[in-house]
Amino acid sequence: TARPLAEPAPPLMLSVDMREGKLISPDPQLAGRGPAAAVPLAKRLGVRELLVTDLARVGRGSGPSLGAVAQIAGALPGVAIYAAGGVRHEDDLRALESAGATGALVATSLHERRLRP
Repeated sequence: TARPLAEPAPPLMLSVDMREGKLISPDPQLAGRGPAAAVPLAKRLGVRELLVTDLARVGRGSGPSLGAVAQIAGALPGVAIYAAGGVRHEDDLRALESAGATGALVATSLHERRLRP
């Protein structure tokens, strides 16, 4: 059944996808720009959680996009920021926390046992 229009929408988690620090988007006003360009959209949507992923870093063990996380976290106080891509070890997790991340999505480093749950 359809939800009544007066009922609030469920909270959104916005995914900010990048490749080598540049936004991936069908919107020409966002595509190819830096991560901070996604901030106005996040504010307009009222997101409470945001996932920052640099697809060029996924599975590569090249380190996370600390600058992107710091830019977005600094511009969106009160929004939970999660990072994905490039996390190698616990030092990366600490660096992400210092950059303003609430958490991180990790896979390869767990599979390769560089991180333990």
